[in-house]
Amino acid sequence: LGNNIETQVPLFDLGTNQNNEMKVAFQSSDNKDTFDLADNVVSLNGNNFAMSEIVTDLISESNSINEGEGIVIDGYFGDWNNIEKQTNIVSNAQNDNINLQEYVAIKQNENSFMYMSVSGNILNGISVPSFSAKSMPNLESEMSGSSEPGVSNQETSPLPVLSSEDTIYVLIDTDSDYNTGYSSIGMSIGAEKMVEIKGHYGIITQRVVKDWIGSEQGEWVWTNGQLIDAAANG
Repeated sequence: LGNNIETQVPLFDLGTNQNNEMKVAFQSSDNKDTFDLADNVVSLNGNNFAMSEIVTDLISESNSINEGEGIVIDGYFGDWNNIEKQTNIVSNAQNDNINLQEYVAIKQNENSFMYMSVSGNILNGISVPSFSAKSMPNLESEMSGSSEPGVSNQETSPLPVLSSEDTIYVLIDTDSDYNTGYSSIGMSIGAEKMVEIKGHYGIITQRVVKDWIGSEQGEWVWTNGQLIDAAANG
């Protein structure tokens, strides 16, 4: 019917042998950035699993779990329903996963609580493997028979190390003084503290509050931070 394919790879080329465990993920994509990724990972030893189930478990494990009255950080957001939120009307974010929609900060029981939501998936990060190849062939040049570009003698710089994580920054002006703390062009506050939350696939990998230790207002220099409660979902 023309809808099947099979392939074979020597174990030698994979740097392994028949006694080693291997897990195989299946993904298909085209040159228009459309893709399909199979949820089930096949284990050659029969220990198959679903990626979505693993991610759901890791999200739960990374979330803070608190109890109490009023706002609690627990990964369930019904306690924010009656809290009036700010709406981010103007956004130039092309990635739905970082496109900020609503946010609010309140004080309750001597604690500060902050909430935000995005139009996509919170703390989604970049998928690995990527949804599309970093370099795609130019089909028009191949069909016309044009040659590939020549070799350049230009020196290349080492590429920066990129993580697959998304990051949330909450800048806090604790003394209401613009002249103290971190500030950059366009900011109307001077931030002495910053909440930093990192994650991917919705899994929180870091949740800390940091102190600014820069010598000039535009210096992005902070302490390593202290652990705080945070929870993400949806």
